[in-house]
Amino acid sequence: MTLPEELRDRCGDLVAHFAAESHQWSHLVQGAEEPWSGRVVVPYYDEAIDSFDAHETVTVYGAAFLTSTRFESAVVPILALPENTGLASTVKVRHGALQSRWTCKGSTHHRGVLIESLWVLENFRGANVRVQFFLQHDAAPPSYTQPPSYSADPPATPRPTWASNVGASPSDAVALSSSSSPHQNITDVTHQILSAQIRTFLREMDEGVEFRGHGLANQDIRVSYRRISGKKGRAAPEHLEALVRLKGVWTRIDLGMQLRGSHDYALALVLPGGNLKEDEDGIESVLEFTTHFDAPRSRQDSAPSSSASPDATLSRDKWTFSRRKLDKNDIVMRTDWKMRSATAPDLPPVFVTFELDNPFETLPRGTWRRLTGPFRRVLQ
Repeated sequence: MTLPEELRDRCGDLVAHFAAESHQWSHLVQGAEEPWSGRVVVPYYDEAIDSFDAHETVTVYGAAFLTSTRFESAVVPILALPENTGLASTVKVRHGALQSRWTCKGSTHHRGVLIESLWVLENFRGANVRVQFFLQHDAAPPSYTQPPSYSADPPATPRPTWASNVGASPSDAVALSSSSSPHQNITDVTHQILSAQIRTFLREMDEGVEFRGHGLANQDIRVSYRRISGKKGRAAPEHLEALVRLKGVWTRIDLGMQLRGSHDYALALVLPGGNLKEDEDGIESVLEFTTHFDAPRSRQDSAPSSSASPDATLSRDKWTFSRRKLDKNDIVMRTDWKMRSATAPDLPPVFVTFELDNPFETLPRGTWRRLTGPFRRVLQ
């Protein structure tokens, strides 16, 4: 075994030592079922003599693993790195018949999120080797994108994009797969507008993180639409409904005050709004997004109005969070939103439900089922 191969195995053992909870999320987080695939870079390695300059720091990219935390009563998976937990700065890790001794020398946080940690692998081929673990697959500082605006309390700082963005063109940022069942009473133009709005919403809610090569753009996101006509004697007026099944979006959450006197944050995979809860004081969580709509118009359909032209649209759609639903294990299974379209102001209100794509779901598929609230869904 060459020196780089042995170093990679030792680093993988350290990651596995901390990643005992990762398997719990294998059916809900893409990449969780895959083996660790971090990239180890050994500086000044001389292949001829199988040696390197031990005074230089070895770097490990894509060292993230999954762990669990409780946030707003929900259990969510978060990205983590090997880090000093405060109990001990030195750990012993089994490596075959041997033990590796690792000592944590520090960590770096960016806007509260742990992005790298520094360790020393002691007595590796007679030397103490400094190893720096990075959360993502490169060490470039995060770039920034404009955050969604909250109508009540706009964030003061932009949020980072931790990896390459999910798409250069907003209309291509997120791929949506339509249901095999027909969209009930939805024209092609309305379908195009709604798809663009949902893609924009997901893209803006996601931090752009990748876990073991999987990000929002890699998800199989399935959507169903339907129009509900208002009837005499019914309280609910005409409206549109959309069901979106996905794994979630990477969301920055506040872990609270830590021992070092500042707030720690983490990147959690959760349904849009899964980090929110219904406010008992009646204060709504409202987000506003600009939808860039540039889809072709069907000649067989007429636009809902002249103001709903599929030409590039820069108006802001308002999304209001309604509720979320947890299962018996406190996993966020569903979040409900109401969207008012500025892109197409003549469209009726749109009720959007984001539902967790769980392959172990026991509900029968392809059937109608009544849920609480104003939404009835088609299971994909």
